[in-house]
Amino acid sequence: MTATRPNGTAGSGKMLRMPKRTIRIEMEGDYEGFWIDMWSNPPLRLFMDMQETNDFDKLKGVVEKLIMDWNLVGFEGEVIPVGSIEDVSMELVGQIISLYLETIQAATAVPKVPSETS
Repeated sequence: MTATRPNGTAGSGKMLRMPKRTIRIEMEGDYEGFWIDMWSNPPLRLFMDMQETNDFDKLKGVVEKLIMDWNLVGFEGEVIPVGSIEDVSMELVGQIISLYLETIQAATAVPKVPSETS
């Protein structure tokens, strides 16, 4: 039998929190050497919004919420503040989104069980 306890608390009464994990996305091609640390276990709603939206402003907002850190610099060598996605080239934003989705999907995929042949 499970003991009843207040929502969100461990048996000791300490408040529980979901862990916030990140993954590092390494850029490729002309952007090799740049990296972006992104939230790897966001609420499902953010992940779904990212995959289903055609609205650039909504997509930009989702991506900004997922970015935790990066080492990006601008065309003139200036440091781009973390999360200032509007200051990043459109090509690189596309690569960030693509690599993030590939990485998350690979990490959360259920492995296929080989079928037995008779």
